[in-house]
Amino acid sequence: MKNYILLLFLWALSLSTYAQADIEKFAIPSYNSIEEYQQLVGKTITYYPKKTYFSLFGTYSLCQQFYLDFKLRDFAVESISIEKKKKNWSKTIWSLKEKGTDVTRKINVYIGDYTGTINDNNECLLKDFQFFLYDKWKAAHQSEIGMEIVDPLVKGAYKIVDVKLDVTENSSHKSEIVKVYTVESPFTKEKKDYEASELKSKCFEEDKSGGYHTYLSKVEKPSNPSIKYGTTTEIKGDGLQATKFSYEDNFINIVILGNSEQFSFVLKNVSESTQKLVWDDAVFVGINGSTSKVMHSGVKYSERSSPQPASTIIKGASLEDIACPIANVYYDEGITINHKTYGNGWKTKSMYPETKSNNVEQVRLMLPIQIKDVENEYIFVFDIKYEYNHPERLNLVESVK
Repeated sequence: MKNYILLLFLWALSLSTYAQADIEKFAIPSYNSIEEYQQLVGKTITYYPKKTYFSLFGTYSLCQQFYLDFKLRDFAVESISIEKKKKNWSKTIWSLKEKGTDVTRKINVYIGDYTGTINDNNECLLKDFQFFLYDKWKAAHQSEIGMEIVDPLVKGAYKIVDVKLDVTENSSHKSEIVKVYTVESPFTKEKKDYEASELKSKCFEEDKSGGYHTYLSKVEKPSNPSIKYGTTTEIKGDGLQATKFSYEDNFINIVILGNSEQFSFVLKNVSESTQKLVWDDAVFVGINGSTSKVMHSGVKYSERSSPQPASTIIKGASLEDIACPIANVYYDEGITINHKTYGNGWKTKSMYPETKSNNVEQVRLMLPIQIKDVENEYIFVFDIKYEYNHPERLNLVESVK
């Protein structure tokens, strides 16, 4: 495995300012004669923009036919000729055909110590000639191909199979040239592109991805002796992101699942008596031990703290509903830009831990079910576990599984 420290050094160099300077090292050189420039005829040169879309009213060093199109483009050099020759400078005409098109462009390029006026429409100085030799840039970075990227948590190493340049938009909404690595996954053999500056952080994202899942650990049944101990079953293979569980005794049958915001369930009355789910007495207990009332379907967010009528379930009937802790429901004011508000509205906080943890946390949901005028507290205890999507790819020692 090749030097990991060296790769970190390469990442540090791969900022946009480095990419720009790196390109310019391979710009068309300043030759001493027109014959040397004519050696470029029949070869390919690559255009690279220096200006951003936010600089349209600035002073441009290259003709308008290029600078408005912010992308890398390849051109075949068809001809280079001299139009005017002075003692210290020459005016040359470059005929360039864009690869993949029938478009040929002619640019007047001043070579030497020209100090006259530049017509931005189709003229430029050689020092501002925004073309470089991409093949030589690639050759200079050839040694990086084959290097391996490793992460102590991930079993396999990603291999760099190509290195190239691209244009992207940065966090300030300005376009910039970036160095890009193509890497191959040791697990899927899939090839993906990553900007050099984010290679380490994003390369292993899929391998280390995961999330919290909710599992019904047990059901604490009421002390009512007429209610027999029930059985709990995990329901698999239904294609849901969350796992369903069923619990059944001689009074109720419930299928329930939890996600980050709420519990969804179908409660069936299997007794011979009418039952009521008393919402005002229902309670959620979070991972930190705090308690909260719950709200269910049909309750407005703005009225979540108001009394909620009980839901009646006659014998043999079912109630499909949700239970959401009202303590997690809040109104987000959003942000206002130019007198217009964005992102406002009712939202629900997650009941899961804010950061990844190896610990198994627990939450509880108490649903009070009234049977023959007796309120019976069913407490559903859920384990919350962090699980990786691809544990087989990871070195998991004393870690989350």
